[in-house]
Amino acid sequence: MSLLGLGRSHLHKKNNYVLVCLLLAALMPFPKILLVDYSNDVLWATFNSWQSLVQVVLQDCLVAIIYFAYLRWAYTKKNHFPLVIAFFIGGILLCFLLFDTRVRQLWLRPIDIDLIQYALSNYKDLMSGSDAFLKGQAGLGFTFRRIFFVVGLVFVLLFIALIYIHNLASDLTGGQTIASESKQTFPKPIIVTVVTLFTLSVFGKSLMYDTEVNTILSPLIEPLKLSLNGKEKPYKTSFEQPLRAFENKLPAASLDGVKPFKNVIIVILESVRYSEFGRINESNFHMPFIKKMALEGVLQKCYVSVPHTSKSQFAILTGRNPLADIEMRESLIGKVPSIVSLLSEIKGSKSYFVTVQNLTFENTSGMLQALGFQNLVGPSELIKFGKVTESSSFGLFDDALLNFPYSTISTDKPFFLGLMTIATHYPYDYPNKLDQEDKSLAAYIKSGEAADKSLALIFDELGKNKLLDNTLVVMVGDHGQSFGEHGTFIHNSSMYEEEVTVPLIFWSSDGRLKNIQLRDQVRQIDIAPTIAELLGMSENKNYILQGTSLIKRDGVNNPPVFMSTFFSNVSQAIVHEARDGQFAGA
Repeated sequence: MSLLGLGRSHLHKKNNYVLVCLLLAALMPFPKILLVDYSNDVLWATFNSWQSLVQVVLQDCLVAIIYFAYLRWAYTKKNHFPLVIAFFIGGILLCFLLFDTRVRQLWLRPIDIDLIQYALSNYKDLMSGSDAFLKGQAGLGFTFRRIFFVVGLVFVLLFIALIYIHNLASDLTGGQTIASESKQTFPKPIIVTVVTLFTLSVFGKSLMYDTEVNTILSPLIEPLKLSLNGKEKPYKTSFEQPLRAFENKLPAASLDGVKPFKNVIIVILESVRYSEFGRINESNFHMPFIKKMALEGVLQKCYVSVPHTSKSQFAILTGRNPLADIEMRESLIGKVPSIVSLLSEIKGSKSYFVTVQNLTFENTSGMLQALGFQNLVGPSELIKFGKVTESSSFGLFDDALLNFPYSTISTDKPFFLGLMTIATHYPYDYPNKLDQEDKSLAAYIKSGEAADKSLALIFDELGKNKLLDNTLVVMVGDHGQSFGEHGTFIHNSSMYEEEVTVPLIFWSSDGRLKNIQLRDQVRQIDIAPTIAELLGMSENKNYILQGTSLIKRDGVNNPPVFMSTFFSNVSQAIVHEARDGQFAGA
């Protein structure tokens, strides 16, 4: 035999083509590896043990084994047609799984019919986020665009190698079927592996954000899991407060003569805690503009439901407690009654949410749309509206909020404007911050100063455009921040006051709120019904919530505060009013 013939024969050895088939099949679970890395890094997941990793990739390995068996069968045929079909099947599968992974990363749910219909009906709006989808980090330190290109290139090169080996085999066998391999297309080990993986998938437990689900196999596996378990995946811990229709029929003396407002502006202050507001009357208070608002309006200490931004946004805007868990189930619901949707339905108001924070994080954009916001403006839009000098690790600096053209908001009809800051978020970035400046309480105070200056400029712009006339302004922190006072840092993980209490301010440019009286114990879920009352609404059967108006009424006691840490099974608390009028925790 010639040297060339020996080389060809060596290339056609069984292990060579089997190895290529294995490498091609191994690409199928790769998107799930990306999802695991992204979830651990961004979505607070803890898929770190080999047991949890096996659970996550179980169904994807089943797809890989089935695809491997098909590749073996296609290879044994004398013509290329089965391999060409295998190429297109594999390419489509891999593309779908990669896109499904990216959708899960940003929207926290697998691709399904509802999501496809939503994407088709809102594709123009979704196209504005294409940069975030393609150029954002998607796992292992790479952007989705780069990952898609590299994985696609590897898949094509491996298939070219497989077809080349197949051609050599055909030459050596005279164009006949590779019979010796044909008999072993579905050997017993593959059949046993498929049955085992399928059984483990059916009986396996559900994981955070349904990470274990392979979208391709879910129509087959999920109904079986449901029939065997007898119920759908349960929610985590829920707060013991029933939902009820919005109603404020009891008279409130402090509202006598207070004309209902037409518009609403709500400013959610990132990581601004109440602890510093105990010295608000001091001349050197670090937030002079917010101090002015507080002294001209009403300031109260407010308890959060869960010390985490997305959870707090949900509580503030809906009047409902969020899910007490790290899963962002609030971002997966199609529509939730909120103060935003209520004002749109009753008063025909137009709504805007302008934020310097990345809207793709934890599918914030999906949640805000579910709450009824008609216009979402995030960093990508603010950059288009004007120059951005610097950016922080979670978005743009607060001064980018000035880029939004507030003059485009019409005052002919009621409007609801939401603003979200970022400066006081860890690591407490602010303009001209030096690299050696630390992330201590001192840096946090400086970032608060920067946020305050930006807000002063924003409200000056709002005033110039007559947007403060007949407008209720609400300022509230989303959660507090810990600096080791009780051994914890940042937020999400404790029930101490520095982390779960925030300032709440009601203000108006004409001072009509100066004399209103609020309850002593204030919760974020009480803000939405208070806004409804201050806009002249007394009841609405379609607005279902848990909070109650904060306007003080004789004979009405303070309801208890239910709180939980963002991280699962760490801590929960109830704050209730004791008989002596003081507050006690449990």
